[in-house]
Amino acid sequence: MPFGTPPSGGPLSRTRTRLSASSLTKYLRCPKQFFLGNKLGLSSPRTIYQVLGIVLEDSLCSILMRRPVSINSLAELREWCYELADEEAQNCFQVGKENWDSTIWQSAEQNWEAVAVEELARKIKNGLSLFLEEVEKCYNSNGGPYLEEFRKGDSPYRISSPAWGEEPVFP
Repeated sequence: MPFGTPPSGGPLSRTRTRLSASSLTKYLRCPKQFFLGNKLGLSSPRTIYQVLGIVLEDSLCSILMRRPVSINSLAELREWCYELADEEAQNCFQVGKENWDSTIWQSAEQNWEAVAVEELARKIKNGLSLFLEEVEKCYNSNGGPYLEEFRKGDSPYRISSPAWGEEPVFP
């Protein structure tokens, strides 16, 4: 059973004086598992879903951090995003497999061969669909107060949204 030291708390780390929503759920499902994991630092076997949750989120964020070159309609934006989703699904599969293979304690009932690239692409596209719904709402409300600045390539904000290839800004 792998062992890890729980964070001590303090100004740079979360304190252990309150329960997060996931910790409360874990406690309500199984108080013993909560005690072993959160108080003693003993972990349980990792599942494929834990690995996939992390790599799928990274893939979705990777797409959201890219900037389209020239898009003239919402349909073109959707098509551009979905093409990237297919590419990211391949990457997501590879990174997830590497993470799964390097996991010390895997859930015995699960096997990486059950993971399909097409399913990963579908999940990434579903995440993009939720994002694009918000983009469409913004578009339908005339783009908001900073539309013209954004169209010129300027940002009204002191710190712009993060994107690949841009220098990070620290306030």
